Amino acid sequence: PSFCKYSFPHLDTAVPIKQTGNPRPKLINNNLSNNEITPNLSNIFCDREFLLTEDYEPTNNIEPKEHIKCPEIEIKLNNITTTALIDTGANVSCVSEQWLIENKNKLGKYEELPLTGIHIKTAVGDKSRRVSKILMLNVDFNGITTNVQLLLVPNLVHNVILGTDLIGMWKMTIDFDKCKIMININENKIELKFEGCERDGILCHLINNEDFESYEMSTDDYEFDNDINSNNEVLNCTTDDSPTRDTPSFIDLPTIEETLEDNQQLNNEQKRQLATLLFRYKDTFSDTPGLCEKYQHNLEVKNPESFKCQSYPVPLAHQEAVQQELNRMEQLGIIERSNSTFINPIIPVIKKTGEIRLCLDARKINQLITPDFECNRSVNELLAKACNSKWLSSIDLTASYWQVPLNENSKQYTAFQFRGKTYHYKVTPFGISTSQAALVRALDKVFNDDVENFTLIYVDDICVISSNFTDHLSHIEYILRKLTEAGMTVKFSKSTFCKSSISFLGYTLTESGLCMDQSKIKPILDFPSPTNRKQLKSFLGCINYYNKFIDRYSETIQPLLRLTSKKNKFVWTPEDEITFNRIKNLFLNTNILHHPDLNKMFYLQTDASDFAIGGHLFQIQDDGRKAAIVFISRALQPAEQRFTTTEKELLAIVYCLQKTRYLILGARVKILTDNHAITFLRTCKLLNNRLTRWILAIQEYNFDIEHCKGTDNTTADALSRIIHPHTSSTHQPSQELIVSYIRTISDPHLRNDLAHLPELQSEDPQLRIPYAALQLDRNAPLHQQIATKYKLDKNILYKRHRHTWLIAVPEAIINRLIWECHNFYLHCGAKKCLSILQECFIFKDMGRRIRKTLAICDSCQRCKINHHPNHGLAKGISCHQKNDHLAVDIIGPLPTSTGNVKFILITLDIFTKFVKLYPMRSANTRTIINKLFGHHFITHGMPKKIQSDNGSQFKSKAWIRKLEENHIIPIFSPVYYPCYNMAERPIKEIKRCLRTYCSHQHRNWARYIPVINSFLNEVHHETTGFTPNELQLGLKDVRFWENYVTNPFKSDVPLERKLFLAGQRIREKQRKRAGKINRHRHHTTFNLNDHVLVKTHPLSNAVIGETAKLFEVYEGPYKISKILGASTYNVSSLDGKYQYGPYHTSAIKYYLTPPQED
Repeated sequence: PSFCKYSFPHLDTAVPIKQTGNPRPKLINNNLSNNEITPNLSNIFCDREFLLTEDYEPTNNIEPKEHIKCPEIEIKLNNITTTALIDTGANVSCVSEQWLIENKNKLGKYEELPLTGIHIKTAVGDKSRRVSKILMLNVDFNGITTNVQLLLVPNLVHNVILGTDLIGMWKMTIDFDKCKIMININENKIELKFEGCERDGILCHLINNEDFESYEMSTDDYEFDNDINSNNEVLNCTTDDSPTRDTPSFIDLPTIEETLEDNQQLNNEQKRQLATLLFRYKDTFSDTPGLCEKYQHNLEVKNPESFKCQSYPVPLAHQEAVQQELNRMEQLGIIERSNSTFINPIIPVIKKTGEIRLCLDARKINQLITPDFECNRSVNELLAKACNSKWLSSIDLTASYWQVPLNENSKQYTAFQFRGKTYHYKVTPFGISTSQAALVRALDKVFNDDVENFTLIYVDDICVISSNFTDHLSHIEYILRKLTEAGMTVKFSKSTFCKSSISFLGYTLTESGLCMDQSKIKPILDFPSPTNRKQLKSFLGCINYYNKFIDRYSETIQPLLRLTSKKNKFVWTPEDEITFNRIKNLFLNTNILHHPDLNKMFYLQTDASDFAIGGHLFQIQDDGRKAAIVFISRALQPAEQRFTTTEKELLAIVYCLQKTRYLILGARVKILTDNHAITFLRTCKLLNNRLTRWILAIQEYNFDIEHCKGTDNTTADALSRIIHPHTSSTHQPSQELIVSYIRTISDPHLRNDLAHLPELQSEDPQLRIPYAALQLDRNAPLHQQIATKYKLDKNILYKRHRHTWLIAVPEAIINRLIWECHNFYLHCGAKKCLSILQECFIFKDMGRRIRKTLAICDSCQRCKINHHPNHGLAKGISCHQKNDHLAVDIIGPLPTSTGNVKFILITLDIFTKFVKLYPMRSANTRTIINKLFGHHFITHGMPKKIQSDNGSQFKSKAWIRKLEENHIIPIFSPVYYPCYNMAERPIKEIKRCLRTYCSHQHRNWARYIPVINSFLNEVHHETTGFTPNELQLGLKDVRFWENYVTNPFKSDVPLERKLFLAGQRIREKQRKRAGKINRHRHHTTFNLNDHVLVKTHPLSNAVIGETAKLFEVYEGPYKISKILGASTYNVSSLDGKYQYGPYHTSAIKYYLTPPQED
């Protein structure tokens, strides 16, 4: 080791400091100029309990006592009076940033200098605080003034802390007996009184500079530079150098005692025993991860082949921080330089504190690693062990995964690169698929099975449970000893010892039972109302972990579950908001779940409703009260909702027994149900296969079934007593309802306008002339001319219409009047609205104005059926040769036939009309590809285009990718427009043939497929005039009579001529058909970005009371995103984010934007 000498202006001798690493940062001395920097006494002041040298005997020395006061004196900084803490444990003097902000306007002039590379941190592992400024202030002691330099520190507990730098410079001596402090400033001796707070176990060394002599500190002394002040605030000046894995960072006894001070469950003797135990294993408590010596993890990689994944770019602003984190990890022994050929990317994640966390993206290597399914027991099984646990402790490992080393061969698979340099992990990294299994196996090696009876271990969370304090200390000591022997470390700040309740796996574990962690409830209560399906699923997933605490959970969330289905449009209604808030309120008063007592009988109370099943497992305590253990519930599937009542009740029993199997198997269980028929299921002869199967499934349980009244089944039966908000009761007698209501105008603006109608008429541009003329003298010519068409009555202007007088409506209220009539009479049409308004009102172009106004009604556009649909112009598919265009489709599922086939794949050549049928067992994408590319295309050639419907088989990525690889263009029929697919016509013929031959034995249909296939290809097609076999295969069909008679005069046409004639006939047929159909069709074209509505095809659901007839006919608005043909379009959402289609023009209509509300 090297030695250096620092000079102190207040010492006559130089003090040599032994260096064990980089020099500590220099601090500014008060007697130097602004540019002179030198270390202060903190550079030689180490642990408060050491003796400096054998020759050093300070004149003022106080022996350690049980209680010692930390002095606080009153000082003036720039004429502002405040208190300063005299702390011999602080290496530097500092001032609070908050105090400076509060008094900045009162301080007057002061100097403020910048600092770099200076941090303040505590010995108990708190995050270091960066210090960037130093203040030059004047301090006044009883009229004697001097200048001081104080570091500006954020979040400081005291306003001012005077550390050992000023204590030494002022030659301060402290007399604790008389509560006096002697200070020597510029040859002036000042005596001050002080008041202090009590502080346990602190040994203060009073400093007298005259007694300092040259001495040399050992390396061990230098390492323990951690001093604590009276508020658990440890101040140390430190550089950015991070400790290595070998650097001790254990806790000291005062820190332990301070932590245990708030534990109300322990008396003083118990605190002393626990503190002694923890201090004995102080080496085990460290913020630096240890290294398990009992186990090395092996990554079994199948077929390892070198790879290099592209690294994610790291922003320039973060690259230096990433490099520092890599240096820290390398010093800790987490990573090392590597020459591996398996390069994974890393992702730097910025924490809220601004720190960098490096995450290994191990998706590539995870695909090659053989899975390891080693895991802990389920959470429910672990929590069930906590019965009669009066003392609880939780032990949290420091960076648990990093404490499990990798064997040499496995390290290469965890490599990554940064700035071109390759590193790999020496320990198990986060992100590896077997990381959890590695930790489980490591802890199993450390503890074996010796801790099974007094621990709950889940990954890195170790919970110690005991029935008395003595055993609990013994159990904690055993755990710490085993961890110490294995070389592993524990994070003291995250561990909890000897409590009656602790947080464990998101729950609060107590002696009496289990309840929700209160910190987890606030995020649920603060969850905002969902605005889309993803947010709703996020909320339901958040609360699902705690469903065991909520009675009727599945029934309560049932109204919201319908919104999670993609079949239903996400519309958040006021009813949904009420349900959402009711669910959140359930978490305000959650039940306490008691620990099971295996010596007592279990009671399982079950029930079923139309939409959910549920149960309640409990035990009877000695005082007769029910002790709830768990609530179970789930929603019924659509098929299960059609079960009979008895089947639903038994399903509830089966499900609840399965969910509580880990608790009640082998114990005595009494099942309580309000369904009387269930009590006879074990003795009656069952004819229902489902009930028989369920009864056999629960025979492994030791149970009795007992009937209870519905009024006594208050918990489970509540499921069936709630009427679902989307259904109505069918058990109530029908009643004739007489509804009386008053017809009033709903639009307040229109009410006001009609009340002031004369004023509006007199101001209207069209009506004010006749209105003013009629107010003239009757003999005036203008009056007589206007009076033939208009007249005034009670200041209201009327206009003649045929043989009656109608109120002339001013322009300002015409639209409001039309909308009021339209809405009041249930969105009646323009003709009805006209006839109603003509009873009393008249205005210009009345019929046209009403039609134009009502055309933009949003509800009418969505709900009214279009009686004049836009079918588009008929146009044949352009096809000029065989194998140019192939149509495919699926028939089925049909009854399982010979060979277990249930589907038929049909192919149709659009030009030759050649049909091929392939029976199949399944209709998935892979099977279709195998049939086409493995059979059909080999025999008949590859087409240029393939047309299909929008089935999932043909929309899959695998299908599209296969076609693109073979340069085949996919064409899709418009949604819900089957006639566009040419394969539909032969499908009708195939179904007719199957009905003819299989009407009595449906399972024999596969036998007739070859015969039907031959029939379709051997008969002349009406369009081409030739048989498909002639055009596709060039074969002459053999007729049934040719064995008996032939026609020698029949001439054979060459194949090329047949194909030419077939093409002519196809085009001629298409032209004639289009001309015939298009004469009666209305055709509307759409342009890009036109706003449209699309026809819906909803399904009825009797379970939740929904019928397809009552849904809106159209949905939207959407916009035209792509024109695929004369009558086919793709549409998208208005923001262009989602694409839909293709749609035929008959399913689309223009959308007119409704007026904005006033």
